[in-house]
Amino acid sequence: MKGLVHVDEFIIGGQEENAPGRSYNTPKTKVIITVELNEERKVKRVYAKVINDYSAKSFTPLFEQHISEEAKVITDKWRGLQPIKEKV
Repeated sequence: MKGLVHVDEFIIGGQEENAPGRSYNTPKTKVIITVELNEERKVKRVYAKVINDYSAKSFTPLFEQHISEEAKVITDKWRGLQPIKEKV
């Protein structure tokens, strides 16, 4: 991926009652996803990877394997993504 690339993390498994935000105590699947857009800002390519946690260490392999250093990476403000985004 070398164009405009959006990166975000999310949970598959839904939210727990009375437990907003991220929860580490339930059987949910954590995923990081990258979406490359073409010149018309339409989806060109997507990669997703199951991760163990929301750390930069878990995110790094997806960046190293699929995102070029020339890419313009767009993320939310999640702190686990910031060290990696700064390298790209």
